[in-house]
Amino acid sequence: MRSRALSVLPFLVLSMAACSEDLPTSSGDSVAGSWRKIEGGLGENHFDAVWANASDTVIALGAEHPVYRFDGTTWSRSPTPVGNYTFSSMWASSPRNVYAVGTNGLAMHFNGSSWTQLVSGFAGDFTDVWATGTGDVFVAVAELDRGRVLRYSGGAWTALRDTLVAGPRAIWASGAQDVFVAGDGGFVARQTGRFWTALSEFGSAESWLDAWGASATSVFFVGSEGVIGHYESSVFTKIQSPTTSTLRGVYGFSDDDVWAIGEGGAIVHFDGASWSLVESGTASDLRDIWGFDGGAIAVGFNGTVVLYDGSRWHAPFDGRSHVYQDMYGFSERDVFAVGRVGANTGFVRHIDGREWVLPGQELLSVWGFDPEDVYAVGRLGGIYHFDGAGWSPMASGTNAILTGVCGARSAAGSRVYVVGGHGTIRAWDGAAWTPMLPPSQYLLDLRDVWAADPADAFAVGSTGAVLHFKGPLGSLTWVEEETGLYGAGFQAIAGRSGSDVIAVSGNGRVFRYTGSSWAEMQLPNGDDAPLVDVSFTGRYGAIVADPHTLFLLQGGTLRPPIDIPFLGTITTAWTTNRVTFVAGWQGALFEYRE
Repeated sequence: MRSRALSVLPFLVLSMAACSEDLPTSSGDSVAGSWRKIEGGLGENHFDAVWANASDTVIALGAEHPVYRFDGTTWSRSPTPVGNYTFSSMWASSPRNVYAVGTNGLAMHFNGSSWTQLVSGFAGDFTDVWATGTGDVFVAVAELDRGRVLRYSGGAWTALRDTLVAGPRAIWASGAQDVFVAGDGGFVARQTGRFWTALSEFGSAESWLDAWGASATSVFFVGSEGVIGHYESSVFTKIQSPTTSTLRGVYGFSDDDVWAIGEGGAIVHFDGASWSLVESGTASDLRDIWGFDGGAIAVGFNGTVVLYDGSRWHAPFDGRSHVYQDMYGFSERDVFAVGRVGANTGFVRHIDGREWVLPGQELLSVWGFDPEDVYAVGRLGGIYHFDGAGWSPMASGTNAILTGVCGARSAAGSRVYVVGGHGTIRAWDGAAWTPMLPPSQYLLDLRDVWAADPADAFAVGSTGAVLHFKGPLGSLTWVEEETGLYGAGFQAIAGRSGSDVIAVSGNGRVFRYTGSSWAEMQLPNGDDAPLVDVSFTGRYGAIVADPHTLFLLQGGTLRPPIDIPFLGTITTAWTTNRVTFVAGWQGALFEYRE
């Protein structure tokens, strides 16, 4: 059924090679006992900076302050001792000498085992960092409508002489006495002694966002709306760009082999004569790029990672702005996932690749009688029906957030039940959605519903009680059943029959109904991580624990936990026989086959 967990996980074990090659990113059969990544990013909301000195030594900085490292086999994630800051740039000479900067004067150094904050005493946003082989670290600082450049050397901070005419966004240095800086208003400047020399006119509309130099006499700049500049032999020139997408990163191997990346997955290349647009393998915004012997890596929004292998770019982690909240299927080839795309637009994806964007708000739950009779519900009372050809809205008669949907058929008739905020319950009899009555005192939020029969349905929510509809059809009243859960509410419910139902809670507890009463089941690992979803099909079931753990049920037995190969949040699962699908943030969609 559905869930909405939002936390992030402390670390990941996931092979970059596996995600790009061994685990195919398109539909196809997976082997027994393995994961198949259908789509999704690495797991971070977005990456701001990346550095690499080989294909097996990569460091990336996430927006929420974690550090991601790839050692050639696995990615790992670790936190940084950062408070209310956002990273903006990173420079390193090795994995044991890393400098990172960010908002509100953030400057940090990593020695290979721990991070140390470098207190500069200067305010403003630290927007870019570059260092030289002599140990001098230069930082661009934006202060309101002006800026400055700081030097960190020998454990001390100093400011280069004179402030800048506008906020700097890019910095590059060929040596301790030769610094290039560029930024807002189109300004580009160079300091080779005590004073800054302007290389371009200030006051234009563009903003320069990154810089890289092959030498002191050949420096490239990129920025807003695809603008490209080149400083060569003491002359700064704007160059015809093949894109209007904002370019946010530039890196080169020589002055006739330069790459720039940017919004919408834009990648452009300079071969010494002209710039050309290159296929990137992603449509996600890219934020930073770094090269190494034999290749390059770029990172961006929604956990996207793209690699250059010396001949082409491809995206082993192609993140999307989608958040999946629920899944339901009829076979392993016929599964629906719902959620949102962007800020709050309803979205449906079928496992075969079909997608629908629905007007209105985020969708939170999906269920169906068959592949041509499917219901999805969401915010503002939204209910949609799929007839095999397309989705159409239904009049629900409520503006409440609808968080769960499920139904059943029998010889006596059929019902589809939806539940939501403030104790909302509606039932569809094929003609209209009829309000139903929770217990008079139950006005808290309902989160999920499951039906064994049109006259036998269960609903759970923000208390530890279960609401039970026992019929007969035509009755409108639900009764409350105590389970023994206190201090937390239930997140999801599902079952195999009216005498075999499982409900999972936000404090890591599992309760089972056997036809007359509820009893607690113990998780195999004894963990108390929030449980966010449960699914049943026949003898097989699946439970998702926040943020990335899967428990499978076979018959009445909970099996040991399985780690889901995703760094971010997994919110939902659906299982059939020995195939389980999970989905979550950044468009993550995986299949596990036993």
